[in-house]
Amino acid sequence: MSLAGMPACLVVGGGGHGRVVIDAILAAAAADPVAILDPDPDLLGGSVLGVRVIGDDAFLEKAKAEGFTHFVLGTGSVKTNRQRQELFEKGLSCGLTPLTVQHPAAVLSSHCRIGAGTVILAGAVVNAGAVIEQNVIINTAAVVEHDCSVGSHVHLGPKSCILGGVRVDSLAIIGAGAVVMPGVSIGKAAVVGAGAVVVGDVPPEACVVGVPASEDTKGKSP
Repeated sequence: MSLAGMPACLVVGGGGHGRVVIDAILAAAAADPVAILDPDPDLLGGSVLGVRVIGDDAFLEKAKAEGFTHFVLGTGSVKTNRQRQELFEKGLSCGLTPLTVQHPAAVLSSHCRIGAGTVILAGAVVNAGAVIEQNVIINTAAVVEHDCSVGSHVHLGPKSCILGGVRVDSLAIIGAGAVVMPGVSIGKAAVVGAGAVVVGDVPPEACVVGVPASEDTKGKSP
């Protein structure tokens, strides 16, 4: 495939989330996703949505010399965003520019701010005054209401909703369908389980589940 005049982009990760990211790039004509990096040896030499898989993450070190200018993460997260942070920082250290992707079916206020490398998928909404930092996933149909602050490397799961004035610190995960009530703060690397309703602040690295959300002390998977 070739998108004439578009940046030559590496997609890091060719699994399920990677396919959704590639689909969004193509729908938005944001770049030419000319290759995928994935550690799965079964994918090497094949293709995903017509995009070839050329190597694993180690290829980032020679990507610029091979003519690539941009990268975007196609790796998702369930329990931690640390790997996504490490891959993002590696891409930067290799001299590549992070690609910001907005699916054309996402709705963004002209009065919000979106950081480099963030991926905003179909049906997502980001409202006025919201500030989104680098390498954030705003997944399918997620809602970021007015005046929210979302730190780097955060994952807002499908149909999650953070209401007005919420602060989500870096590396946190808001699970699918979770709701965070107005003005609440979610600490660094905290996890909000799927379907939870968060009515009070969540400490860093805590995991909360349920309605209303409380700290998970039984080892439940988020």
